[in-house]
Order: sequence, then C-alpha cells, then structure tokens
Amino acid sequence: MSDPSDNISYYDQNAASFISGTRDADMSFLQNRFLDRVRPGGLVLDLGCGSGRDSRVFLEKGYDVTAVDASRELIRHCRTFLGDRAIQATFESFGSPVCFDGIWACASLIHVSREHLPDILRKYVAMLHPGGVFFMSFKLRPSDYCAHGRSFTCFTQPQLDTLLRQADGFAEIEYIETMDVRPGREAEKWLSAIGRKAAG
Repeated sequence: MSDPSDNISYYDQNAASFISGTRDADMSFLQNRFLDRVRPGGLVLDLGCGSGRDSRVFLEKGYDVTAVDASRELIRHCRTFLGDRAIQATFESFGSPVCFDGIWACASLIHVSREHLPDILRKYVAMLHPGGVFFMSFKLRPSDYCAHGRSFTCFTQPQLDTLLRQADGFAEIEYIETMDVRPGREAEKWLSAIGRKAAG
C-alpha cells in the first residue's frame, strides 16, 4: 500500500476535479438511513468530509456539524460555506472536547490502512455518546489496492463484520450494499455499515 501522505497529496493536487465529480452525487438514500438514527439537531462529525457535500445537507436539516478532512485544499473549499466548522486534521490527529450523536465517514476510512483501522475505529467510537451512530462505507471488494496515487482498503461483508465485532463497541450493526451513484461508475459496488454504540 502507498504511504498515507500520498492520499492527502492526491486530494490537494486534484481538489477541483474531485469536488466537481462528487459534490452533486445523490447520497440521500444513505444520508437518510443515517439521520433516521441520529437525534434531531444532534452533533454530527463528518469524518473525511471531502467536498463538504454531506455536511451541507446535514446543516440544512438542522444538525450541528463539524467537518474534518486532512486535505488543505478540500478544507479551504469547505470553509467557503462551512466557516470554522471545517477543520483540517488527519484521522490520527483530530480530537474533540465533546462527544457526537453521529459520525459520518462516507468513503473516507477507505484510505486508512487495514492494520491501523482497529485503532482508528476504537478512537472514534469513544467519541460517540452512548447510543450514538457511526456510518462508514468501503468499496465492496475482497482485496485492497492502489491506483492513481491513492491506496484503498476494501471489504466484503464478512470481512467488515469481523472487524467491527472486534472493535467491541457496537450494540447493533446494519449493512447496506449500493452501486456508485456517480455517472459512469455504476459498476462499482459499495458496502456501508451503520453501527450503534452500546448504551452503556
């Protein structure tokens, strides 16, 4: 797998094309499945916010949003409409004095290496209120791969279920398989998980 900094560099160098290719993608089906489980007006962390597409929707629906991304250029874009809600930080460096009602990690943890994912998951599960909800999505593939300067950690449902059970923080987990909603990418399949943290 490539160095994690390569992923960040990719997004810094290709921010404009990435934003134009993702900001209008219709993610309402998964957004609604997530928000149905988060208390109205709750605190939501958009972890790996990219173009800020989902943060914008969550704000419009009345949620209190913090958006985090490691890419300087993507955060620069997001601050034009999110202001100081948009924070530049890596998954490892971000910290919060408050807990969240929901964490939304849409196609972002895909860039965390398989060996580091358990620690990252435990870190962010700890940032959830009891009963809080964690959404994450990965490409539905049996093996990891690298392409065009980025590394991708991928899962089948049994593989992801094993990982999330080992994280030992979820009282229940729902899995959802979808096609990529971007035009011309329909052949790419995604696996999403919505985990609810144990109540106590």
